[in-house]
Amino acid sequence: MRILWLLLLVLLSIPGISFADTLYDYGGDSVKEWKVQAIYREKYIENKIYFNYYKLFTRDQTGYGSITTTAMEHNIMLRMGLPDNYTVNLGFLYIYQKADQLNYNNMQAASLFVEKYNGWWGVLAGLKIPFRYRFAADPRIIDIADEFNALFGLFLKVRPGDFRYSLAMYDEENISGNGNYQGDMAFTGSAGVNFYSSDDQKIDFTVEAAYRIKKYETQPQYSFYITPEFKVEFYNDFYFIIGAEFYLYAQNMYMPDTSIPLYMAKLNYLLNSDKRVEKPKPEEKKAATGEKKWWQIEGVDDEMIPESWKDEAYEKSIGKFPK
Repeated sequence: MRILWLLLLVLLSIPGISFADTLYDYGGDSVKEWKVQAIYREKYIENKIYFNYYKLFTRDQTGYGSITTTAMEHNIMLRMGLPDNYTVNLGFLYIYQKADQLNYNNMQAASLFVEKYNGWWGVLAGLKIPFRYRFAADPRIIDIADEFNALFGLFLKVRPGDFRYSLAMYDEENISGNGNYQGDMAFTGSAGVNFYSSDDQKIDFTVEAAYRIKKYETQPQYSFYITPEFKVEFYNDFYFIIGAEFYLYAQNMYMPDTSIPLYMAKLNYLLNSDKRVEKPKPEEKKAATGEKKWWQIEGVDDEMIPESWKDEAYEKSIGKFPK
């Protein structure tokens, strides 16, 4: 915790820094009033080795046979901006996973939470509601049926600039009162820089760190990892973030071989962006006001008249109506 507070003080002392949406944000940047944003997020998972304790090149592990559980998390979210800098978020978590003969494809949870942005900081609160399925009794299988959680969060940001950063704390408290599971807690922070910017595109490079605690009455799980990520933003309110997750510390949990990074991606698209509204066609220039030419009086189009006839000096030399 001391390190997190120190990081916060350092970030707030740097002039011209800006909040940046990242892979681990529960929501994202604030959404303008009545604008709707769609987010798609995916993450590749391998539950291969049970680590009693792992700390970068130091490991105490217990293998679990030769079977690896592979999974892909798909998270779809709709966000709408509301008056007074509120944003409401509705999300759905779908997980595909496979281990030997076990094969599951399930919508495992829905979440609803509201964010309130207050200048350089903000808060969130809401619910995560799990769906219940019958899975095989295998500890590597992802099953969040007990995670009926109240969501809380605090995130910080300051004025815009070229330096990118984010800092957040998220807490999930199990309100079902059942089982060994108590909740989740995460502390995330990132720092990076915008290294390319034009009228059509911006590219940021950011390194994000996350410390997570999965709270159980017995044997809570701890993990710490860093994720280098690129954010590519386009002029039409579409951007994507892609990164790879590297574990630095783990305790009492299944995870992939530590030499294998986990792929992650996040796509954001503002559905009713003003930047994509078709611009009205310029009005055709009206004919100059004043006295009409003789062919305009006769109802003849300008295109049918030789350019020399339109010259005032020529008209004066031959009279008003050329013969």
